Amino acid sequence: MGARERHGVPGSITARKPPPARPKPLELDLGFLFNVDFVAVVLGLIILAIAEVFAAGTRLDEDQALTFSRAPDLFRVTEITSLLVVLMLVLHIRRRRVDWRSPQTLFVMACAVVSFVVFNQQVITGISLQAFHYEQFIINYLVLVGIVGTYHLIWSHLKIRPIVWAAFAIGVGLVTALKDVHDNSALNVRRDQAKVIFEQLEASDTYGWVVFDNSLLAASSLTDSTVPQLWSPNMHIYGGLDGAERVERYYQYLHLLGVTPQTFAHDLQNNLQTRVSVFGLQRVNEVLSQRLTPITADEIRSKVDLYTSYVNNFSQQQANRWPLVYVITIANPDFSNLDRWYTRTPVERIGECVVYEVKLKQ
Repeated sequence: MGARERHGVPGSITARKPPPARPKPLELDLGFLFNVDFVAVVLGLIILAIAEVFAAGTRLDEDQALTFSRAPDLFRVTEITSLLVVLMLVLHIRRRRVDWRSPQTLFVMACAVVSFVVFNQQVITGISLQAFHYEQFIINYLVLVGIVGTYHLIWSHLKIRPIVWAAFAIGVGLVTALKDVHDNSALNVRRDQAKVIFEQLEASDTYGWVVFDNSLLAASSLTDSTVPQLWSPNMHIYGGLDGAERVERYYQYLHLLGVTPQTFAHDLQNNLQTRVSVFGLQRVNEVLSQRLTPITADEIRSKVDLYTSYVNNFSQQQANRWPLVYVITIANPDFSNLDRWYTRTPVERIGECVVYEVKLKQ
């Protein structure tokens, strides 16, 4: 027996440490996910019920186009695409090419089925709120994940080179970005040029209301200025204003900028912004609700009559209700109505905007 063997160390065998245990692959705990989803749904319904209690007797439901309906919604593009994914998976499951019990298959199937759940939950709850937001900002991405997952489950043997996927993604990104620049660059430039005006309004110590004759600037000024406006395109979501006050402020806005009843009647027929301001977004935007109530000719005639009466009976008392301090214009409106009640002084021109300081006549 050699010296190494006498000391308990075999001569021909070296001691080795056992190999480290391989980490277990990440498994999908469906029970845990179901419990989390169930709790989230219950909490969401509770919050919605509480909101309904506080909104009772207010215009919140109407302004936000909350719809009470149990009608199914089955024909959105995302749902049709999801149906194709589900049919493809079912076909390959029946042919035993895909294991329906595998976490991968269940995940892809869930991504496809979720669109039907989201857009048809009102069948059970009876409530639907602006479902198009889910289609634009979440469901479309889940459906895309489902499509990619289906490819990996069924067609991964095609071995499409990564460079092809990269070129496809870059192409889609470039087309989307260029289209967005083409559609919005002029509006963005106009908004950026007016930022100086917004900042000057915020720094002004003169209290009163402001009028922009351009709806884009009226909506954008709120990001840089807290000066109140006589009217803004987003006024329908302002808290504390009822429908009658919003419409009256819009009528005064139009009147002071020289809009005649004839022009108002034409715009009620053809101008989206005018229709929204008078009838509300929920009566004009068809994507907000499945139960859009069309605007009738009688309703338009009634609103034209109301505006005509408002213009013909406009008084000093109405002019005093929201006294203006500045009028900012891009176009060249007819100031004859404004000049009847205000003294108007041009202050400066910034970009394409002309700033007038105005003061009520006594």
